[in-house]
Amino acid sequence: MEASKVLPGPPPIPEIDKYSKTPLDAKKSEIESIRRVRLSVCE
Repeated sequence: MEASKVLPGPPPIPEIDKYSKTPLDAKKSEIESIRRVRLSVCE
């Protein structure tokens, strides 16, 4: 839950319809963003 504070803006739920992405793709990109944040914090 802490990682969500670092991510810019709200979760990309509304963006799914706009870019015709599937919820799975949106979830993947969200997870990747969290991973990048965690990696950068650990460095």
